[in-house]
Amino acid sequence: MTPIVRSLFVAWQEPESRRIFPVARLSRRRSGEYELRYIAAAWAAREHGFLGLPGFEELEAIHVTAGLPELFVQRSAQRRGTGPLETSAAGQEQLDAAPITLFVRRQPGAAPERLEAFAPPLRAADGRRWGVLEVRGVGRSPGSEQLALSLVPGERLLLQPEPDNPYSASALRIVRPAGSHGAGEQLGYAPDYLASELGAVGGRAEQIELTLGHVQRVTFAPAPVVYRVLVRYACPPELGRLLFTSESYRPVPPRDQASSSSAV
Repeated sequence: MTPIVRSLFVAWQEPESRRIFPVARLSRRRSGEYELRYIAAAWAAREHGFLGLPGFEELEAIHVTAGLPELFVQRSAQRRGTGPLETSAAGQEQLDAAPITLFVRRQPGAAPERLEAFAPPLRAADGRRWGVLEVRGVGRSPGSEQLALSLVPGERLLLQPEPDNPYSASALRIVRPAGSHGAGEQLGYAPDYLASELGAVGGRAEQIELTLGHVQRVTFAPAPVVYRVLVRYACPPELGRLLFTSESYRPVPPRDQASSSSAV
């Protein structure tokens, strides 16, 4: 059964450092309208050049639209092979649980800014929480491309801390367990936003179970080959309820508590 996804978080990548900042939450109201609100981490992103999402530049406002904002409809990256919506059995559009990559080009000729939208953990039938993440850096570490091609859907993977990572002490590696294949092999990394949030709420890597979902080749020669690898994660309900509720993900209070901006 297709899961009901009522909200997505949006993360922004600073172009030069490639640092990831969560910046906003998009929710679908029961009325069918969409609500976009910025979260506390957007202020830190602004210090690094974040100008707001196109058409929704005011951080201290509740932005309401009758339909899915155009940014999410028309700026899906074709090379990623997915979009923000899927269709339920009843024929109704709903948000997708898989992460999506979006690009924003603020003016002709300008370099695009990269966004990623991802769902918070969803409730599973057994009470646990689950979600989908896209593995980072596949192809950058030796053997990771070959590993991605050899994995089969449903295969178990491990999440391991890498405290000596030169870019982030909270980095989490994704590896194939050691066993019949020999020593554990590194596939890539968990997204920064998940690694940072796990530490912020006091979670541990061993509480997260990973299984391979999907491997897709998204670029072809002569361009450098890029693989999109989606992994399903599952965690205990008490951890799942905490993920993406830390201070960084608190909604920014409206400048005027009664104010909001609306668009048709």
